[in-house]
Amino acid sequence: MVTHTGTITIETERLILRRFEYSDIDSMLRNWIADEKTQWDYGEPCYQTPESVKRLFDTKYIVSYSKEDYYRWAVIEKESGECIGQIAYFTMDTNNQHGEIEYVIGPAFQGKGYATEMTRAVIAFGFETLHLHRIEIDCRTENEASRKVIEKCGLSYEGVFRDFFWRKDHFEGRRVFSILDKEYEPGNPDKPLPPKDGERQVNIRLAGEDDFDIVKSITQDTIKSVYPKYYPMGAVQFFSDHHSDEIIRRDIKAGRVWLLITDDEAAAGTVTLSENEIDRLFVRPSFQHKGYGKRLLDFAEEEILKNYDTIVIHASLPAKKIYLLRGFREVEYNTLDTGYGDYLCFDKMEKRKTDR
Repeated sequence: MVTHTGTITIETERLILRRFEYSDIDSMLRNWIADEKTQWDYGEPCYQTPESVKRLFDTKYIVSYSKEDYYRWAVIEKESGECIGQIAYFTMDTNNQHGEIEYVIGPAFQGKGYATEMTRAVIAFGFETLHLHRIEIDCRTENEASRKVIEKCGLSYEGVFRDFFWRKDHFEGRRVFSILDKEYEPGNPDKPLPPKDGERQVNIRLAGEDDFDIVKSITQDTIKSVYPKYYPMGAVQFFSDHHSDEIIRRDIKAGRVWLLITDDEAAAGTVTLSENEIDRLFVRPSFQHKGYGKRLLDFAEEEILKNYDTIVIHASLPAKKIYLLRGFREVEYNTLDTGYGDYLCFDKMEKRKTDR
C-alpha cells in the first residue's frame, strides 16, 4: 500500500531536494530551464523569461503541491545555493504501487555525480517512505549519459519501445529500466545517506529521569501528527495510551530509553530497548526523512546483538516493509482490539545475528 506524503524535503551529501519556490526562478533560467539543448534532451520546452517560468509554477508545479500524490523537487546545490535542475515522480500509479522518475541537470553541473546522487535519494524515498513496489526510469536510446546514471542506481534493463519518439527528423527508441522493492538494498554503501563524520554528528545517550518531558514530547508529538496519516483514529488513541507517562517513566528508570541528540544539541529521536526487543522508536516530525531513524535502528540493532542472537520488533502494516528491507522476518501475525472501535494488525518480526 502506497503511503503518500506529498513533496517533502530530502537531503543528500551535496544536495537539497525541496519544493520549488518563486525565488528559484532566476537560478533556473541561469542554469538549465532556458538552455535549448538541455530542455530538448529532457523533452520539455525552453522557458526564457521569469514570467514564463512563473506561469509554469502557477499552472503545473507549485499549484500542484496541494496534492498528496504529487512529487516534484527543485535540486539545490548546497555549496552555491543554486537551483541546478529538477527531479520528479512524473507518474504515480497508487493502485499498482508504481512510480516513474524523470530528472534534468543543468550543463554546468553535469559530470559531477549529481544526477546519480539525487536519483538514488528519490528511489530510497520511493521505497522507504512511499512503500512503492516498482520504480521505473526510461531514457532515449541515444542518451548514453542517462543510461549510465540509471544503471548506477541499480535498475534492471527491461527492453526498448522501438521508434517511440519523433525527434525532428527521425524516430528514436525508449529504453525501459526498473527496480522492485525486493531488489532494493537500503544498506548499499553507494546509497546517499545524511553526512556523518565531521558533517552531521549525532550523540545517542541514555535518557535520565530529567529527560522525561523530552521523551514524552517526541513520542506523543509523533503519534498525534504522523500516525493519523496511516492508522484509524482508534489505533492512534491506542498508541497514545500505550506510551503513557507511567510506562515512559518506568522504562527511563530501568535504563532502557535512549535519546538521539543532533550536533546542535536538539533531541531528534528516541528508542527503547527492552532486553532483545526494539520498542518506542520515534523521530520528531521536524527531523524525519533526514536519516535519524536509520541511525537509531542501526544503534538499536548493534546494542541488542552485543548480548543476544536475535532482535525482536512488533511492526504494524505501514512499518512492516521498512523492517523487511532491513532483513527482519515475520514470525507471528496478531490482531488487537484497540478498545476504540478499531483493530490493529501487526507482526512479530525477528532478525538473527546470522541474517546481518
